[in-house]
Amino acid sequence: MKIKENLPVSPANIRLGYVALLAIAVLAQVGFTIGRPSRGQTTSPRAESVSYPPVVPLPGWQLRSSQGKKSPHALMEDGYVYFYTNNGETLTVQAHLEINKSGAVNHYLMLNGIPISPNTLDIRNSPEQGTYGIVMHSDKTYLSACLNAAGKSTFDQAELTANRYQYGISPLGIVGWLLGFNNLTDNRCLLTIMAMPVPIPNPLTYDNNVKRLEAAWADWYDWWKDQWQTLAFK
Repeated sequence: MKIKENLPVSPANIRLGYVALLAIAVLAQVGFTIGRPSRGQTTSPRAESVSYPPVVPLPGWQLRSSQGKKSPHALMEDGYVYFYTNNGETLTVQAHLEINKSGAVNHYLMLNGIPISPNTLDIRNSPEQGTYGIVMHSDKTYLSACLNAAGKSTFDQAELTANRYQYGISPLGIVGWLLGFNNLTDNRCLLTIMAMPVPIPNPLTYDNNVKRLEAAWADWYDWWKDQWQTLAFK
């Protein structure tokens, strides 16, 4: 009796397998959506809004106050702002939960009246936190990024989209998507805009501000990444 040899698995066959699985998932999603009874608005396991905590600790900084912040533009969600001080220095941090948005941080900065250009924008990357942008404008230094619920922080739309598909798909999320409860990817992004004034514009002051902002950003990032899993942020 002749033994049938195993056929080699080619990249084309792998791709076809993924396409077939995706087609089955899409058909299951459509069938479930059509067949299930109308229940009004679907309850999502992921919050579409958030009650911002009044206190976010940042080592080396003292929180003086915090309050809600109305969005400066209809394309941007309302958020929260935190005011910190340390030995005469001040740090202001804005947080805006954005869901299903482009994640183009440069666009959000301009909506906040912070113009950017190749001469004022410095995009950096940290192995631990991800990508963020440093901006020098007028008498302030800014650090801004999209703090994604899954994966690392991003600055532009292409990077955010890639991050969502690399890190934002989970088995539980796929089940929820098939049942019509949530998106296939986790599309939550906490837009963060940190700002420090520049008392005397010079390279030394600029470098000091950048170092202080990067240290604060690392602590802010670590604290919020844990919060994504709490009940308030699911």
